[in-house]
Amino acid sequence: MRERVTYGDKSGNARLIGESRQELFGIATVLVLIVHADTYNWAGYPGFLLKICTLGSIGVDVFLLLSGIGLYYSMKKCGNVITFYKHRIRRIIPSFLLIAGVLYGFMFLNQQLSFGQFLLHMSTLYWWMGEGALEWYVSFIMLCYLIYPLLYRVLNGRHGVKKIILIAGIILISEIYLFANFPAVFMRYDGGLTRIFIFLIGTVLGKREYEGKGYQLWNVFIYGVLFVLVRGALIVYADPQSDLYTVLHHLSYIPGALFIAEIFPLIRSVIPENPVRHAIEVLGSVSLEVYLVHDIYIEIFKALPIYQRHNSPMAYLLFVVLPSVLVVLLGRYVYLSYNKKKVT
Repeated sequence: MRERVTYGDKSGNARLIGESRQELFGIATVLVLIVHADTYNWAGYPGFLLKICTLGSIGVDVFLLLSGIGLYYSMKKCGNVITFYKHRIRRIIPSFLLIAGVLYGFMFLNQQLSFGQFLLHMSTLYWWMGEGALEWYVSFIMLCYLIYPLLYRVLNGRHGVKKIILIAGIILISEIYLFANFPAVFMRYDGGLTRIFIFLIGTVLGKREYEGKGYQLWNVFIYGVLFVLVRGALIVYADPQSDLYTVLHHLSYIPGALFIAEIFPLIRSVIPENPVRHAIEVLGSVSLEVYLVHDIYIEIFKALPIYQRHNSPMAYLLFVVLPSVLVVLLGRYVYLSYNKKKVT
């Protein structure tokens, strides 16, 4: 009988993913902050540093994997579709409207956007029109929320996992056709189209975790080796300037995200509580807000004279990363303090 990972009386690494979910969100946030550092094309820094930064894209895949896992629990807890949608809207829309309203409101007042463009950005519909890259994740995750009750019903029906695999296969064939015949259209939405698969994997893992089903240790090894092999093949054989490279680049993060989600809980189980773990967990609790706020600080940073004179990793850290995290944490502290006083 193959060895299974155990943790207390809960069998399996899938269960541990749920127990590590907040810290994994924190790690995913750090990875996203890293990949967005690549936006600046730092002059005078080695090219390999920027290539390392691009690996941070895997953070988005980790986000979507964890979302798929968490939505299964949310649907079980809510009991019906209406309550589920209400909870999802409360989780993402207020933060998005508040944070995006600051950025796009400023751009509208500065005559960089028309009123119609402002409304489209705020509605999250602009990405579906081929624009609005800043809010693409919110637009995409809202679609995932919308279709999840259907996926949940399929998953819990007869041969549920096989049907999810069939759905993934149909989506893959459709995307291949779209890429082959309408590459410009595909590339406009490639960030979402290539990541629907990791979300579907998350939905399946969510059910496994809820049922307490375990995973073998060699799964972690397979995910890690597969990620290294695919990334190596891309580096050696693919043209970095081609659309195909971009698509395969995104798809290669699927085994990488699974590796992170599987390996971190194992590491966590043998490392005692410490300030670093606590900091990552706190960051994970405000991951969406930091994700959104740092986009605003990126635009502010680009508008500063220092961006032209001193565009460096340290400047990115000081003028984008730290302000984003501090502002979000301060806002959370004020919000919690207000609600505590309201209760007492």
